[in-house]
Amino acid sequence: MPTAFWFFSIGGGLILLSYAIYRRDPVFIAGQSMGLLIYGRNLWFIFRHGGDVDGAEGSGEGAGRG
Repeated sequence: MPTAFWFFSIGGGLILLSYAIYRRDPVFIAGQSMGLLIYGRNLWFIFRHGGDVDGAEGSGEGAGRG
């Protein structure tokens, strides 16, 4: 996934969370909050590992390993 996908996901999640707060729907608020945590966690993994999330080298997992 491109990194921009996660930034757009956070943006959309924030918009939906604000709507859920406006509606005062606790289930909707909880669902969007959990989604935002997951999107943030994914971005943290991307930046922590320098963009190489799975740690595999080459085009496929385990590529070039005997």
